Amino acid sequence: MDLATGQVADWAPTGPNDPVINLLTSGSTGVPKCVQHRNHSISARTWATARANGFDEHEVSLNWMPLDHVGGMVMFNVRDVFLGCEHVNATTEAFVARPLSWLDWTERYRATNTWAPNFAFALVNDQAEAIAAGSWDLSTLRNICNAGEAVVSRTAHRFLELLTPH
Repeated sequence: MDLATGQVADWAPTGPNDPVINLLTSGSTGVPKCVQHRNHSISARTWATARANGFDEHEVSLNWMPLDHVGGMVMFNVRDVFLGCEHVNATTEAFVARPLSWLDWTERYRATNTWAPNFAFALVNDQAEAIAAGSWDLSTLRNICNAGEAVVSRTAHRFLELLTPH
């Protein structure tokens, strides 16, 4: 769909080496750089991840990171289009305002997989008392990916410890 006219757009033929996504690096080691991702690398990464994790068309993926982040766009949205599975996007603002919304959404949509950078796991961990007092059915969740920044094992382990009863 051509967004300017509302008309159906023509398909553009592409090959394996054609660029499909330009993303900025975080800039954590200097000035952010634009990285051009090609069709073959995105496709190979997508199918390899699906195979390694046993993901298929029956997944219900939950993403609340922005779609200009490689995780939100490539790790989840593109992957889920390839798989033809259900995909739920929530807003980053809603998560930041109430980190336990992540658990609410997981239960409500019966998510099978989700992801976040390590900081999000820490924000949820800060709600330990509310988690202990709460009640969520997270039994459909099979895969939680911690990516997008350095993973702190103590944070990840605490997250799992807090959520195990649910």
